Amino acid sequence: MNTQKASRSWLDFVYLLGMAAVAFVLLSPVIWLVSASFQGPGEIFKVPFRWIPQHISLENYKNAWEVGQIGRALWNSVSVSVLMLVFHLFLNAFSGYVIVKYSFKFKSLMIVFVLATLMLPQEITFLPVYNLVKSFGLVDSHLGLAIPFFYSGFGVFLMMQFARAIPDEILESARIDGCSEYRIFFRIALPLLKSAIAALGIMAFSFIWNEYAWANIVVLSDQMRTLPISLTFLAKSSDNSVKISALIPASVIAMTPVMLLFFIFQRQFVESVASSGVKG
Repeated sequence: MNTQKASRSWLDFVYLLGMAAVAFVLLSPVIWLVSASFQGPGEIFKVPFRWIPQHISLENYKNAWEVGQIGRALWNSVSVSVLMLVFHLFLNAFSGYVIVKYSFKFKSLMIVFVLATLMLPQEITFLPVYNLVKSFGLVDSHLGLAIPFFYSGFGVFLMMQFARAIPDEILESARIDGCSEYRIFFRIALPLLKSAIAALGIMAFSFIWNEYAWANIVVLSDQMRTLPISLTFLAKSSDNSVKISALIPASVIAMTPVMLLFFIFQRQFVESVASSGVKG
C-alpha cells in the first residue's frame, strides 16, 4: 500500500514538473518582455540575457508614453472597447435568447443567415461598412471604430447554445406571475447567461483590443490612434528604425488589460466552457 502511494506521489511530482516546464516555455516570451521593459537598450541585447534586471529603470515607459503617445492611445482603446462591449454583449445575448425561446416567421432562415456570417471573412465587409460609417460622419471617431463590431454571428450563435439550457418552465412560471417579456429577460435570462456573457466578453474584448485592420482604415489623425496602431508606429518610424526602448514597454502596457480581464473573470470563463456541453 505504501509502495503504491509512493509510486503515485512520484508520478504526480513528475507530472507537475512537466507541466511547470511547459508553462515556463509558453510564458518565457512574456517574462522576457516584462524583464526587458525595465532594462536599457544596451542590456536588452546582452548574451546571455539577464532575466532579473540588475538596475530597474522606468525610462523606457517614459519614452513609450511620450514618443508613442501611449497614454492617448490607451484612452482610445479603452473607450472603443467599453463602447463595443456594452452593445456587443447586450445585442448578442438578447438576439440569441429571442431566437431560441420565441417562435416567429422566417426563424429558420434567420438562423441560416447567422451561421452564414461565420463563413465570411470580416475584411469582405469593410468596404460597405466604411461607406456607411463615412455617410454618418463617424470616420476618425470612437463610435466609428466600434460600430462594425456591435454585432457578430459568433456571439449570437454562442448565446443561442447557452439559451437552450434555460428551462422553459421557469419562463412560463414568470409569465403566469405577470412578468413582462423584457423583465423576464433582464431578471431571469441574463443572470442564467452570466457565465456565457463573461466568456463572450473576454473573447470580444481581446479581439477589439488587438484589432488593427479596421482601425487602420478609419483612423486618420494621430489623436485617434489605438494601441495596435501606436505599436506599429513605434515598430517602424519615418527613418525605418525600430524604437525598441519604447516598443517593449508599450507592448507590456497593451497586453496587461487583457491578462487582468482574464484573471478576474477566469472562473466564469471556465464555467462557460464546462457547461457548453449541457443539453437544453
